[in-house]
Order: sequence, then C-alpha cells, then structure tokens
Amino acid sequence: MAKDRSSIAKGYDDFLRDLKERIRSAQVRAVLAVNRELVLLYWQIGRDILSRQQQQG
Repeated sequence: MAKDRSSIAKGYDDFLRDLKERIRSAQVRAVLAVNRELVLLYWQIGRDILSRQQQQG
C-alpha cells in the first residue's frame, strides 16, 4: 500500500511540475508579446514625432 501511495505522489509531483512549467512558459510568451507591442508603439511614436518636426520645422 505504501508503494502505491509513493507512485501516486510521484505522479502527482510530475503533474504539478508540468503544470507549473506550462504556466511559466505562457507567462514568458505573454511578457515577450507585450514588450514587442510596446517597442513597436514607441517606434511609431518616434517616427510620428520626427515627421511632425520635419513638417513644421
């Protein structure tokens, strides 16, 4: 009986470890996507400011 519990606990530990890794991976992908969008936004803002400065002197 103790052996059965040990194997169940090991399976549960592996399951939790996998879930945690999937969550971490999703969090990293989300952060990278947000950072990408912010960089694009700042690039566009800079381009718009430069264009406005060139038009209006």
